[in-house]
This record gives sequence, structure tokens and C-alpha cells, in this order.
Amino acid sequence: MAKKKAKKQTKPVAKAEAKQVRGLRQDKTPALSVAAFLFSLLGFVFSWILNFGWALSLLGIIFASVSMKKDRNKGLAITSLIIGVLGLVIWLLLFLYRPFSTI
Repeated sequence: MAKKKAKKQTKPVAKAEAKQVRGLRQDKTPALSVAAFLFSLLGFVFSWILNFGWALSLLGIIFASVSMKKDRNKGLAITSLIIGVLGLVIWLLLFLYRPFSTI
């Protein structure tokens, strides 16, 4: 009787494990969400400058809403949307009440 060679059975590697082995990250944060967060945060910080803060906040809101539709990871997009809206509200309040405070 001839002995059968026992083949070494290997478990198939899943695609996610294969990508991790090659050094790629699975949970990569989308660039659009990062851009939305950056614009919203800068708009919130610079909302006291009347000609500048509203534009950054508006860009952050636009990028966040587009990112929420395209990406599966919505956490950073929702955060940047909230910060952008707060920056826009602060800018609007300062814009409405600033002329009366200089009189």
C-alpha cells in the first residue's frame, strides 16, 4: 500500500486580512470628511472675522453634506456639519449685533 502524502491544508486568507498583511489600512478616513472637518473648524474659530468665517463654515457644511452621502463612515461628517452650523450661527449673530455695538 502506498502511503498518500498528506497535503498541508491551509486556510484561505480573507481579503481584509490580505490587505492588512500588505500594509493597507482598512478603516481609512475619507479625505472629503477630513476636508469638511478642517473647513468647519477653521470657520468656527474665525467666525469673529466677518468677511472670512462664514465662507469657511459654509464650505465645511457643503463638504460634510456631500461626504455624508458618499461615505459609509459618517461620524466625522456629522461632527463637521454640527461645527460648521455653529460657526455660521455665531457669525450671523455677530454680524447682526456688531453694527449696534459701535454706535
